[in-house]
Amino acid sequence: MNNYFTLIYLADELNATLQGAQFIQAVTYKKHIIELFFSRDETLHKLTFAGHPVRTACFLDPRVSWKKSNSVSFFPELEGEYVSGIEQTEGDRFIRIRFTEGDNELLLKLFSGKPNLFLIRNGLIDDAFKEPGHVTGQPAPEPREPSPAVFAETKGKLKKRVQRVFPLFPRNFIQDVIDHIGLMEDDEKSVADTFTKAELQLRQSPEPKILPDGRFTLLSSDFIDTSGAELFDSVNDAVRVAWFTGSRELRFEDRLKKLSSHLKNRLESLYRQSEAGDKAGKSLERAARYEELGHILVSHAHLPAEGEEQIELPDFYNDNKPVAIQLDPGMDLAANANRYFTKKKKAERSYESALEHAERVNDRISKLEKIKDRIADAKTISDLSEIEQDYGKLETYKSDGASEQPARPYKVVQAGKYEIWIGKNAKSNDVLLRDSHKDDIWLHARGVSGSHVLIRMNKMKSDPDKQLLERAASWAAWHSKGRGSEMCPVIWTRRKFVRKPKAAPAGAVLTDKENVILAEPRPLQPEAGNYA
Repeated sequence: MNNYFTLIYLADELNATLQGAQFIQAVTYKKHIIELFFSRDETLHKLTFAGHPVRTACFLDPRVSWKKSNSVSFFPELEGEYVSGIEQTEGDRFIRIRFTEGDNELLLKLFSGKPNLFLIRNGLIDDAFKEPGHVTGQPAPEPREPSPAVFAETKGKLKKRVQRVFPLFPRNFIQDVIDHIGLMEDDEKSVADTFTKAELQLRQSPEPKILPDGRFTLLSSDFIDTSGAELFDSVNDAVRVAWFTGSRELRFEDRLKKLSSHLKNRLESLYRQSEAGDKAGKSLERAARYEELGHILVSHAHLPAEGEEQIELPDFYNDNKPVAIQLDPGMDLAANANRYFTKKKKAERSYESALEHAERVNDRISKLEKIKDRIADAKTISDLSEIEQDYGKLETYKSDGASEQPARPYKVVQAGKYEIWIGKNAKSNDVLLRDSHKDDIWLHARGVSGSHVLIRMNKMKSDPDKQLLERAASWAAWHSKGRGSEMCPVIWTRRKFVRKPKAAPAGAVLTDKENVILAEPRPLQPEAGNYA
């Protein structure tokens, strides 16, 4: 979905729709996904950029509503500007969105393990969707022209050789073409002719389609097996459908894998318990032997044995062969006999308890085996959700279906329209700092250890109002060792003035510029908002 030839046509379609459109807003409310909203001729358009390392894509989505709560805005500098053009960079997989005013442009990097969306100003990265603190101020990424090799100079398997000679060709379809045409390793001319023709077809007459296995391609039936493929008139529509379909399948596979693994581990544990229950008969054997030893001791109760730890007596249950019986030296033989009768009763109770437990375990195993059969037959997310619900009634299990994002390792509080983050510990403070933006407001109790507190500013340059600042400062004071003071000094500054020295311990930072506010330490109140 993000190969070179796809982006040629995708950029053309985006340009046809968005040229002259006004940039409204860019927001994210889900990991790896940012949505850019544009308005043209009183029509709202949404451009989705999926920056997942494995499933990278860009497409126009007809569903244009956006979530205003629990979302973060990006690139406020562009709001109100008009798009002058959208194009793909020659020879590389970048898409540029240019604007009519200033030297601003959005650069979409749709490849590598770190896809990203950059705001470029005067040739430098001014902001970014992902990890802005690591790239801001660096030169804008430059497209790199591929350097094709010559077949005669390549070595290795045919697929790798084709990849070097035709570096722009979609890699995930090289083997398909080789198999479909029946290309041979030693027939370099046929291989070169075939892939040259295939690239020409991709450039001149693309055929957007989704194959039965879910893959998107522009290749025709001359080069791959397209039987059962779903055809599209628009590259954008094909990319969008393929991405959403693939994302659903990926979520399904992830949830299926997690549930299957959890069930497998639980069944293995229950089977071990069941095997232990099968050995419960040994408790009954021990009970019988304890009773025999008790009777042997009773029959010799007249003998003195106090102070002895062991006595050897004839075993009339075993041809009067001598048997060594362990004793409690503080008891006589009659008391020791009662001790063995007590052990006999305990062993019998243990046997009965083991039988009851084995019955419960086997009943649980039977129910979970039925769940296992249902998992094997599950085809959709809906099927899986129903199974997860029933499984949750039997075992402690939390499905990933409720949320696609893992819980953040710091507290998230809503204060009016602002989101505020509060670290939980030293490592949490580091993660909070890493996830923040340069224009966020950072707070920390002065001179004492404590939590980092961050006011998310959504790129706003103006300082927060005094009431919000005092509120956040009171939380910073409370979550510090200055909590016991009536008033605690709290440092606040922009995140860009906070840096973490190399090799510094977790949570340790330095500030290059700071303001101080006196705050009364106050705990979080329920009305402050929701926690994440």
